[in-house]
Amino acid sequence: MSPCPTFNNTFDAWRERVTALPAEHDPSNWLEALTQAHREDAIPLGVFYKSTRPTLESHTGVSPHPLRAGGIPFAVRTLLEAYR
Repeated sequence: MSPCPTFNNTFDAWRERVTALPAEHDPSNWLEALTQAHREDAIPLGVFYKSTRPTLESHTGVSPHPLRAGGIPFAVRTLLEAYR
């Protein structure tokens, strides 16, 4: 969020409402993150939600770097011809 002092000086209004997320906030709880994000009494700041998920590479076995050893070999010309 950025206040706009040129057209509508919101510094004072936001300064009164901005607060850190409660210490007991659990960033792994999606519902609690949404509840905090939709608060009308304050503007909370902090990590609302954090999730650890598998990467595309670990999930599919495809390397994000096709020229790196271990990547799935493919013919670049064949790929380019498919999009002509």
